[in-house]
Amino acid sequence: MEKILTLSKKGTSRLVEKKSVFMGHAAPVRDEQDALGFIDEVRKSMPDAGHHTFAYRIGKNNEIQRANDGGEPSGTAGRPMLEIIKQENLQDTLVVVTRYFGGVLLGTGGLIRAYGKAAHEAMLDAVIMEKIDGQKIALYLDYHNLGKVQNFLEQAHIFVENILYTDQVQLSCILVFDRRDEVIQKIRDLCHGEVVVSLGEREYFPGL
Repeated sequence: MEKILTLSKKGTSRLVEKKSVFMGHAAPVRDEQDALGFIDEVRKSMPDAGHHTFAYRIGKNNEIQRANDGGEPSGTAGRPMLEIIKQENLQDTLVVVTRYFGGVLLGTGGLIRAYGKAAHEAMLDAVIMEKIDGQKIALYLDYHNLGKVQNFLEQAHIFVENILYTDQVQLSCILVFDRRDEVIQKIRDLCHGEVVVSLGEREYFPGL
């Protein structure tokens, strides 16, 4: 069963270091476009800040990794933030730290510590959680098959997201991906083939 660690929601932090204020924002992201949109959103919300730095790691194999110092000396902001993401073994994760300069220079070491701490505190506020590789499916079946299918889904601990009653019954479920084929075959057997299965999105879901 494939699992990843990521953030459960958006999180924030605020750190004051020698009169400079560091505002951290962390968020789970689906793709690079999602990340860039969030970065732009943070920038627009604090247009008078001197520096907007960011780091993110995205993809099933962490194939997209970016870090940007936002005008700070090279290696003092984005890179330390990316290292925090790696240390926590997070995927599909973005952190943005905005700095309001307080007039006192922090030096290279001070900047690295401040950006790293603001990023980490924002990630902790966003709550690190485990997610599981899963897929949505929709089942279309006749009413006389509903009871035994619901009983099977309950015994197999399969999450039913929604039930729609029309001329047939539509059940929307989320399956652990490596159990998908086994579960679908069992449902087909229970219904003697009188079921239509529609495959939906494959993504990472919490707590399957």
